[in-house]
This record gives sequence, structure tokens and C-alpha cells, in this order.
Amino acid sequence: MKKLINWILTGAIALFLFILFLTNYLHYKPIQPFGITLLKVSSNSMKPELQTGDLILVKKEKTYEIGEIITYQTKDGYLITHRIIEQGKNGFITQGDANNCADELTVKQEQIIGKVIQKVAIVRQEGKEENEH
Repeated sequence: MKKLINWILTGAIALFLFILFLTNYLHYKPIQPFGITLLKVSSNSMKPELQTGDLILVKKEKTYEIGEIITYQTKDGYLITHRIIEQGKNGFITQGDANNCADELTVKQEQIIGKVIQKVAIVRQEGKEENEH
């Protein structure tokens, strides 16, 4: 009975994640059931923490702190996932872990989709890098 419950629970979680991914893919904008968004990392700017192809779960929070990895939406509609390195009067300063300098624009609270709460690393062949976008 315990195995059946575990199997059902695992299946339900997998189905939920699949629906989140499919919804995001079809709508090209973040959908946040229960405040959680599933996204695919499209660059290596957060390497080694996050790499191209990794899947991340992002959750909307009321507050964010220095050191947390957040995803925010630019005015052009792009989603950026970088680490908060500083908090100023007008918002947050972010930077990709693999980048040499901070992002140019201050990120306002209303731009933030959420903070990364979980990553699912994609299995890669040794010595092969996925293309950056």
C-alpha cells in the first residue's frame, strides 16, 4: 500500500511539473499556479550553480535577500535569472555568477517573478557544452 501511495504521489508531481512546463512553453510567459513557475535555463551566466538546459522552480516571495538567486522580467519581456548582490533604495542589483560585472539595470520588486527554490540538473555528456543563447 505504501508503494502505491508513493507511486501515485510521484506521478502526480511529475504530471504537475509537465503541465507547468507545457503551459510556459505554449504561452511564452510565466504562469504561476501556487506561486511556482517552472523555467528552463537558457545561458551559462549562472555557471556553475545553473547551466544551460537545467530546469528551475521559481517561487514568488514577499521579500528577497542578498545572495538569493531570482528570476526577473525585463521591460523587453526577457526573463533573467541572476543572484542578488546588493539592495539599493530603488531595488536590487543582480549579477550572473559567471559574469565579470553586475547587471546594468536595477531590478524593481514588481519585476521579480520569484526566487529559485529548486533546480533539476540535466544529464550532460562529459566534455560537451550546450550552446549559449
